[in-house]
Amino acid sequence: MYSNANKNDDLNTLILLYENESRINLDGDLYNNTWLSKPTTLGDVAFIQIFKIIQKKIKEVSFGEKIHYNDESFQSKYDKFVNDITKNKIIEKVCLALKSGTNTKKDVAVLILLEFVHSQRIIKILSNEEFLQALIDHANSFKKNSNIISYLNSNKV
Repeated sequence: MYSNANKNDDLNTLILLYENESRINLDGDLYNNTWLSKPTTLGDVAFIQIFKIIQKKIKEVSFGEKIHYNDESFQSKYDKFVNDITKNKIIEKVCLALKSGTNTKKDVAVLILLEFVHSQRIIKILSNEEFLQALIDHANSFKKNSNIISYLNSNKV
């Protein structure tokens, strides 16, 4: 199922696999050279693939925004992509991933957000209170972790 979804850039199926907590064993060299945290579940791997699809689609859309802004074929491609994002609740999944317990999902969520800012139209979709609050909470967690590390370093624990 994952293989077919991966091959066909099927966001619907990959989103269904996103919450799959089945443990996996990956070849150590496959992800160790490119990711800070090693994916340990099928959901982690599916989320990485979702990021790759979004990255590819955003490149197409952001390039088209600059050149073919009023072109109907570009507009239909853009509308399909936005529909996929909203129908599959990808923004909500990214918000949940920022709060998840796995570092892989947190890392990928941040990468997806970085991709989204390349498209002016998609930034408008992101400007909702729930999303912004999740991003603020995630940024604040860095400050809390930093305070704990500073405390531990200063007390030589």
